[in-house]
Amino acid sequence: MGVFWTLNRPQRATNRHDGCGRRLPSGGGHGAWVAGLLEALGDAKMAAFWHGGWEIAHRGMAVDLKLVLYAMAGGALGSGTRHLINVGMGRWLGPGFPWWTFGINVTGCFFMGVLIELLALRFNSSNELRTFIATGILGGYTTFSAFSLDFVTLMGRQEHAAAAFYVLGSVALSLVAVYAGLWLIRTMLA
Repeated sequence: MGVFWTLNRPQRATNRHDGCGRRLPSGGGHGAWVAGLLEALGDAKMAAFWHGGWEIAHRGMAVDLKLVLYAMAGGALGSGTRHLINVGMGRWLGPGFPWWTFGINVTGCFFMGVLIELLALRFNSSNELRTFIATGILGGYTTFSAFSLDFVTLMGRQEHAAAAFYVLGSVALSLVAVYAGLWLIRTMLA
């Protein structure tokens, strides 16, 4: 079968795409200062990575490895924050209804609305920053996998009304929270 994944330098950095039809920026950006620091420290190989970027290619579709690292770093921050909230609210409210997951999903969706409006639509921020915050931090912070497990747990305990409220409330309030975040920033910046 051969190797499906390859690590390579992009041939033409100005013509890279993220797999969704959007062009990826070439060089510079948030990685440029990291590259300068690494060059000053004498690590030319890592400086070249941060400055020009590397790609992981799989069956002809390239993924910018730098963006993967930004998403991973943000994910660590988001999931760590989620864990602290889960533990704190679990101790405070007790193990009955999963208010911590409910609250995290709603606030995560609100922050997603606020940040996407600010970063992508208002300030045209870099792909690196959007990846770090939206995919990384908020992707690690929001908990729809935990949401699903909490629903199954409530159903397993025969708490059907609580399970129904949990699903409908989480989905409805999360959608409302995204719209609220978008509206808030649009109103403030109008």
